[in-house]
Amino acid sequence: MTTTTPTYPQLPACDARQPHETAEAYGARVLRHVLTTGCTATVDDDGLQRASWAYRAAVACKLTAAVAEQLASVDRQLAAAQRVRLQLAQLVADVAQNAPANAPACPRNDDRPSGGQLTQLQPRPLSGAPSGSAVPDWADGRTVCQNTLLPQRPQLAQLVDDPF
Repeated sequence: MTTTTPTYPQLPACDARQPHETAEAYGARVLRHVLTTGCTATVDDDGLQRASWAYRAAVACKLTAAVAEQLASVDRQLAAAQRVRLQLAQLVADVAQNAPANAPACPRNDDRPSGGQLTQLQPRPLSGAPSGSAVPDWADGRTVCQNTLLPQRPQLAQLVDDPF
């Protein structure tokens, strides 16, 4: 049995600004690209800004309501893409600023477990008998209770002599 990796369609690419192209022409071309494909992922930040300006110029012309609504939808998409990219840039800057100076450039890449079920447990050394345990007294062959939390048994003689 062979496994195949799924192939995804390529995103429609928007060409970068050409040296002979004016800023207005580049903005109009990017606006047309986003209008026809609906894709802002392959457009650079300058192209998004220029397309937003081209939208303002296009709205100033006399348009039908359907075209104006379609252009407004594209403008909202351009604004959302610019907003997300700005938030991402701020997040990256905050993380870079708050990172410790001696932090590694990449995450931990060794084979040691980092917690959970894979953690290797280390046995604790024994520290002697726990308190309250019975310790045999080998001198007279009986068990002596030391440091116990339970009350000692009263001796039979104490029960007989005690008149309640």
